Formats: sequence, C-alpha cells, structure tokens
Amino acid sequence: MPRTSSYCKGIHSLKIPQSRLLTSLKLNQGLLDRRNLVAESWFDRCMGRIAMIDRKLAEAERHIARAEEHVAHQEEIVAELDRDGHDTQQARNLLGTFKTMLASHISARDLLAREKAELAKRLES
Repeated sequence: MPRTSSYCKGIHSLKIPQSRLLTSLKLNQGLLDRRNLVAESWFDRCMGRIAMIDRKLAEAERHIARAEEHVAHQEEIVAELDRDGHDTQQARNLLGTFKTMLASHISARDLLAREKAELAKRLES
C-alpha cells in the first residue's frame, strides 16, 4: 500500500494514489494523441481524395472536349452523306453512340464535382 503522503485528493474527495493518477493522465494524453492523429489522417485522406478528384476532373474535361469534337465531326459526316444522297443510318448510329458517350463523360464530371464540393464542405466544418 502506498504511503499516505503519496495520495492525492480527487473528485468527490476520493483518495487516488499519485502513481495511478499519473498513469491515468498518460493514458488520457495517449488517447488525445491518437484522436489528433486520427483527425490529422482523416484530413490528409480528404486532401488526398480532393487532389485525386482534381486529376480526374481534368481528365473528364479532356474527355468531354474530345467527345464534343467527335460529335461535331460526325454531324458533318452525316450532313455530307445526306447532302450527297447516301444512306446515313450507320453514320447516325455512330453519332448516337458519340452523343451517349458525351453525356456519360458529362455525368461523370458532374459526379466528381459534387463529391469534391461535399468533401470541401466537410473540411470546413
């Protein structure tokens, strides 16, 4: 049993040995350190995710620009075939495919932009 002089008065006048109090404080500090580490790693993960989203957004913008070029070029081909009296069915089918891909790229970009905005909002709070 510890000496009486090594006891400290705690909450509600309980006598707590100093050694136990120090151990408790060290454990609490360890928990705080871990919580800070978790918070920092969460922040780092969010920032890493935002950087990755930025790269993917840039890639989506390139895909959209390229798909718009494909659509415009294919529309010219359809118009030329139609003007010259040729069958345009396959060219129109391909144009539809290009338009579908363009819509898909736009949708992917918008989803990434929303995800980035949500992450940024979580980081602000």
